[in-house]
Amino acid sequence: MQDVQFTENLLTYANFSGSTLKAVRFLENEAKETFFTACNFKNVELLKNQLEAANFWKTALAGIDFSTNQFERMEVTPQLAKNMKISLSQAPFFTSLFGIEII
Repeated sequence: MQDVQFTENLLTYANFSGSTLKAVRFLENEAKETFFTACNFKNVELLKNQLEAANFWKTALAGIDFSTNQFERMEVTPQLAKNMKISLSQAPFFTSLFGIEII
């Protein structure tokens, strides 16, 4: 997909696995348990989405800003989660991936 915007859609259980997404924006979508497994992201924006239990396994997330999205947990490959942007409230989830406990 290229040059596409998804706005206020119900994307629960949608499957983008194995896709190349170039210049794609996801804005205010309900994307619970959506699959982005083994995707190739180029200029992808995720803004104000509900991403509970979304799956980004085997997808490089460098440069992706998750800070405005809502989730308690997601599936990510820890080694590919480097250099992404998150909010302070999302930090405990990501530190737990590396066995770091915040007390």
